[in-house]
Amino acid sequence: MRQIILSLVLLTFFQVGHSQNVGGGLSAGFNTSQIDGDGFGGFYKVGASLGGYVYYDIFNNLRFQVDLLYDQVGSSWRNNEINYRVNYFSVPVLLNLNIPIQIGASEFEIGFHGGPSFGILLGAEDVLNEQDFTDELNSLEVRMVGGGSFNFTERFAFLLRYGYSISNLAAGSPSSALFPENVGPFNNVVTFSFRYELFTR
Repeated sequence: MRQIILSLVLLTFFQVGHSQNVGGGLSAGFNTSQIDGDGFGGFYKVGASLGGYVYYDIFNNLRFQVDLLYDQVGSSWRNNEINYRVNYFSVPVLLNLNIPIQIGASEFEIGFHGGPSFGILLGAEDVLNEQDFTDELNSLEVRMVGGGSFNFTERFAFLLRYGYSISNLAAGSPSSALFPENVGPFNNVVTFSFRYELFTR
């Protein structure tokens, strides 16, 4: 499955690179996350969300978009009782609806997007106990994501996104030490990022 996803990503980038009505750019921001099933709550784990995106305009305001992101997620607690770090190579595959708006004499654009995100596991670590638990998680995560964006200019935008796993993270039965609750585990993630468009349609 991982090979299929990577092949589709490469094919998408090859196609958009030889097509009209395409654009793309860079994305930089951070995730706040928790893992449902670890016995703790709160979005206290902060990690990087870095990468890029490409899109193809289907109609004037509707586009197909693929992101390529390095995502740090996991779980943490205020008293530092746990600190799990999980790294993914994430590929959100999205439909993006953009709506122009007028504020005073200035024109801006807001966007709404949603779709599945496929995460290829890069590694997982219990930071406090210096324990690697990569083998206890599935190598592929599927997450549904949705959110909105606000374009300050033609090239700069702010993005807010929420995502939740629809596939169980654990490979086999969850570890009672890492995930004591009889649910999940599932990634629960809020992403804040800024985007800069390098090339436009």
